[in-house]
Amino acid sequence: MNICLIGAGRIGLVHSKNIYDNKKINLKYVVDTNFDSAKKLAKKYGSVPIRTVDEVLKKKDFDSVLIGSATNTHVDFIKKFSERKINIFCEKPIDLNINKVISCENILKKNRTNFFIGFMRRFDPSLMKLKKYIDSGKIGKLRMISITSRDPSPPPISYVKVSGGIFLDSQIHDIDIARWLMSENPSEVFARGSCLIDKKIGGAGDFDTVNTILKTKTGLLCQINNSRQSSYGYDQRVEAFGSKGMISTTNLRDSNLEITLKNSTNSKDNYQHFFLERYKEAFVNEIDNFVDIINRKGRPSPDFNDGLIAMKIADAAKKSANNNKIIYLD
Repeated sequence: MNICLIGAGRIGLVHSKNIYDNKKINLKYVVDTNFDSAKKLAKKYGSVPIRTVDEVLKKKDFDSVLIGSATNTHVDFIKKFSERKINIFCEKPIDLNINKVISCENILKKNRTNFFIGFMRRFDPSLMKLKKYIDSGKIGKLRMISITSRDPSPPPISYVKVSGGIFLDSQIHDIDIARWLMSENPSEVFARGSCLIDKKIGGAGDFDTVNTILKTKTGLLCQINNSRQSSYGYDQRVEAFGSKGMISTTNLRDSNLEITLKNSTNSKDNYQHFFLERYKEAFVNEIDNFVDIINRKGRPSPDFNDGLIAMKIADAAKKSANNNKIIYLD
């Protein structure tokens, strides 16, 4: 496989290394309007730097693309690469406007495009094991999921203003994990939000502290809590509660070092700093999954529909928090 990477920013740096380390795929082109960034990254991995997507679309020697550029470019690029019959891996969210996302659907179906959405948490080893235990019936009949996701510090206000807000920017990952673990879509969404960390975030029309309750038609419940600031580090925990027991994932630390002294036991290592460190293996695994499914002509997962549904739920949570009411979904 020969792949073109769109975007040489933070996420592009992660994906470029993982592509390079996978011997089944070749990083052919790196595209970024910041040409210096494209050149620097391309040189590191023996690729060709290109300034624009329109320029790379003239090339005939690649079969896949990874879109890691700004969110507002995704839909346009998806449509262009789909018409070229190129396999597409796109970072979440597909767009911040639900109607623009829906506009992609018919084009992808018409061209039978292999489309993957970048929900990398599904490929985290701990969460993959948790999913396996749920599906095997190890904890009996699933009743409830609890998800905690708290960032170490809030993003700049400049980012908040263009991010789509905490539900579409951050909680959307947790919503996807909830759907995946429950194997059901929620039919009801109720969310509440506060601004307790930075008044500027509230001034931008967003929340920095939120709670969301999801309920499926069969009665399964999921509680998701998010915060833009955690004084003790990046907090990522998931608990599944069933009729026979409970299974949970805990925070990862830099190592499992622990010191035990008289009357005390303390870990001396911090939680892993942020999502790039915490989900390092997940990012590797999702590229491996992308390559393997394309090579064996399998069904993409997570796919466009997963991205669309997660966005609809995140949008419902945002409306619920803003209007203080339950949002009912089809």
